[in-house]
Amino acid sequence: MMEMPIAVDRTVGKQQKLMMLLAMVAGFCDAYGLQHFKTYVSFMSGNTTQAGIMLAGSIANSILPLTAVLLFAAGILVAALLDGYKYYAKRWMPFVSVALIILLCATAEVYFKLSNLAGTAILSFAMGYLNNTLMHIGNQSVNPDFVTGNLNAGVRHFAAALLRQPMDKPQGVWDTHKYRAMVLLSIWICFLAGAFCYATTTFYIGNFAIALPIIALLSCPIYSYKNPSILN
Repeated sequence: MMEMPIAVDRTVGKQQKLMMLLAMVAGFCDAYGLQHFKTYVSFMSGNTTQAGIMLAGSIANSILPLTAVLLFAAGILVAALLDGYKYYAKRWMPFVSVALIILLCATAEVYFKLSNLAGTAILSFAMGYLNNTLMHIGNQSVNPDFVTGNLNAGVRHFAAALLRQPMDKPQGVWDTHKYRAMVLLSIWICFLAGAFCYATTTFYIGNFAIALPIIALLSCPIYSYKNPSILN
């Protein structure tokens, strides 16, 4: 007799959906930054490696990837500081702010042709800011643009599921290594899908493709207000 699927906690399921959307936005913007500014604006592991290699040649060559890392960190810092401010409305301000920053950057790129350094700085800050919007799905720590970490944790949970190891302090019968592996790997897939989406939509609609992550981010406040527990 086939086993009935176990229902996942509703709040956790909604957090997963939001995180998957944010991962697609991060992947989309990373691809945009790589094409327009020759640098990752979300994948800081890649920038760190590039900076290390370029430092062997000259400090000047490493400025672009180092700028991405520093501004990404600045975005995280600002988001963390604002999160402790009593008037900060985390249900809409992060999403709207990042959407406006992306719009500003894309508009300036079209009309004024931003330098690689300026474009990288703006988008890296935005992605760092977005990184602090949702940092967990249930008890599982996640990040929309932490590709290596999510992939590593996902595969480790998958290995634990194959070994039939028990979950430490599960939130419910649904909270298993298999479920957490699925969550983390789905975020990785969504990041990949975001980059693919940028490449395909840009081919057909050019500069207007950047409207997709902006629309996605502007829809997030509606989702968070309808589901008030997801950002607690």
